[in-house]
Amino acid sequence: AGNIIGKGGCSEVYRGTLLNGELVAVKCINASSTDSEGEFVTEVEIVGTLRHRHIIQLFGYCIGFDHYYLVYNFASEGNLEHKLHGMIHIM
Repeated sequence: AGNIIGKGGCSEVYRGTLLNGELVAVKCINASSTDSEGEFVTEVEIVGTLRHRHIIQLFGYCIGFDHYYLVYNFASEGNLEHKLHGMIHIM
């Protein structure tokens, strides 16, 4: 549980390390959640085709018995929410 770096409605994101030492983020989507298959397919289709220096890259995916897994490059400097937190002023 110490390597959890994020949580969503039906998913958790973990920090992992590939055999070559590269850090990755692994998103685990609970397959029994409502529309989890749709979320998984959408991420593979959309994020898997995007190529931009400011967007994380999808390395691969896997379908397990009770989870869908998505492997992304690791954003060592945090995510957009962390960057914007404290920068938005509500009047």
